[in-house]
Amino acid sequence: MTTSSGMGEQVSNDVQRVIAYIYSKDLVHYSELTKLLDVSRKKVPKYLDLVEEALKGTDVRLIRKRNVGIYFEGDFDKFKQKFQDDAQLLNLDAVGRESLILLKLLISDHEITMARLCERFYISGSTLDRDIKQIKISLAKYHLQLLSDNHGLYIKGAERNKRNIASKIVARYWRESVKANTRVVNFPSSLNELIDKDSLKKVQTVLHELQIKTGLTFTEYQYQSLLIHICISTLRIKNDRFLQDSDYGANQFCEETRVLVKLLETTLKISIPVTEQEYLNIHILAAKKNRIEVTDFEQNTKLNTKLQTLSAF
Repeated sequence: MTTSSGMGEQVSNDVQRVIAYIYSKDLVHYSELTKLLDVSRKKVPKYLDLVEEALKGTDVRLIRKRNVGIYFEGDFDKFKQKFQDDAQLLNLDAVGRESLILLKLLISDHEITMARLCERFYISGSTLDRDIKQIKISLAKYHLQLLSDNHGLYIKGAERNKRNIASKIVARYWRESVKANTRVVNFPSSLNELIDKDSLKKVQTVLHELQIKTGLTFTEYQYQSLLIHICISTLRIKNDRFLQDSDYGANQFCEETRVLVKLLETTLKISIPVTEQEYLNIHILAAKKNRIEVTDFEQNTKLNTKLQTLSAF
């Protein structure tokens, strides 16, 4: 158990966990902290001393009152976002935690150790073991496997299936509002390290510009599906994880798709392979479906099948 003074510096995971827990609960007692840290009551004061040390030089004080409890006093504005992120992770139920662990594994470009997952989600090894059992059951439905090697845990299987599950998880956290006739999408802070806020804003700007340039309109579901697809595919492309199959050539893409690809490549500074462009085209075709003749969708059997099952991607 190590720490250093000042909240601007790195503190131990245990101390950070205690700070987040007290912050999220407002008032706590020794019995809660013994359970949180899995230590005896005698050791809890040592952790609280380290919390006080970590808060030196800030406007926040740790208060310990007999027969009342343990709580913070002061101005948390400087650290509000950081504590909220940790507090959200601490207060996740089992299903929510399993979803975020699974999402982290799905979009990671490398193996992740169990120790790292325990630290990030503030859980014990036994709790993670239980979560992993449920995650394996969920993955099996999509013909994916959770495996491990000397470097940690990773998911084996088709890239399309990985993105399928990732998209469904992200969709659960979707928050949309309308400001000045423009859609504004946000995700909870617990997804910050998985869905980059800056990239999210850029993708929304791209889709807004696409609609202005082409006159294309999206239903709420179509917009959600396309935006999530782009966010996830962008992360995977940057990690050299591409969709492999392609049913037809680039010359068969909609003009709107070509515009979208150019906007994304310029704004996000990435190169989008033809196989990735195909799936963007599927989303665009779905948005245009009401103003395209049915025969246009029958020209390619495989594409038509994908359009019929778009909701699963």
